[in-house]
Amino acid sequence: MTQEDLANPATECPGPRDFGAERLREAGEWEVALERRATHCRQVAAVAENLWASGCQDQAARLVLEEQAELSTMLRQALCRPDQAETALETVVSLWFWWAVFDHGEEGRGYLLRLLPLCPADSNAGVRGSWLAAWLGADCDPQGARALLGRAWPAAVMAGDDAAVGHIAHVQGVIALCEGDPRAAAEHFEEAARTIPDHAGGGPSPVVSLAAQAVAQAVFDPDTAHRTARRALARQSIRENAWAALEAHYAKALVDHHQGRAGQARRRAQRALSALDPTLPVLPCHEALRTLLTDTGASGSLPLHRALSNTALPHQVRAERKADTVTG
Repeated sequence: MTQEDLANPATECPGPRDFGAERLREAGEWEVALERRATHCRQVAAVAENLWASGCQDQAARLVLEEQAELSTMLRQALCRPDQAETALETVVSLWFWWAVFDHGEEGRGYLLRLLPLCPADSNAGVRGSWLAAWLGADCDPQGARALLGRAWPAAVMAGDDAAVGHIAHVQGVIALCEGDPRAAAEHFEEAARTIPDHAGGGPSPVVSLAAQAVAQAVFDPDTAHRTARRALARQSIRENAWAALEAHYAKALVDHHQGRAGQARRRAQRALSALDPTLPVLPCHEALRTLLTDTGASGSLPLHRALSNTALPHQVRAERKADTVTG
């Protein structure tokens, strides 16, 4: 099986040759083996998510890298087995950071869209899976993203789940930003930052929402954007969240640049880049910071639509094609 097969949820289910399946069938242990593997993968994903939430984000990423083939095979196989759908969905939502932060959004969204119809919409995994699928697909399918949020919102409110309510608001901001409405986006991001508890796991933190708010505000109110970026950097929780810190530093560097402080912007971007672990997959924000350095050095002016599309949030990766809408 090729790496391309593992990364494509639409690929047909693995053949009996995988993991010695034929021998397991002959021994009558095939079903037991499948169940054990599904349980193992769910536990791996839960451990990775806990590592991420506790500030050990490098370790979380390395764990997923080590288990990537096993996780991918289990998830692909679960698509053909409704009895494993809930276990698979729990696995996918626990790996939210892998899909969103490390730019595997298309793969994660593919799993979610096929697993969600097989699971209760009002379960914890169902709510998380719905807003996560919306987040990952906001740039390419905003209408579908809204439908998914509509599925998640009532259950999140009924459960009193502030984190889920805040994450839904964050995704609403993503959709607005992708559709060229930075003012509405800033309002949604502000709501998300206000609603998501500081130490809530399972999605973007308040710092990430504040960083996104600052980037949106840079389009129409750079002074307020500057204050918002400083608020993001001042949050205590940033010390335990390297990804959130990177987002906040990017937002502040971007705003500094557009307020004419190119030197400060470059120094902040350089410091943020120097703190990254080169042995881990490249983050989209890594590329965004490099682009900021290149543009500030070459021309002294980074177009705002480039800044929006460079933000290291899954909604921005393919947003270049919306540049005319944002700047019009």
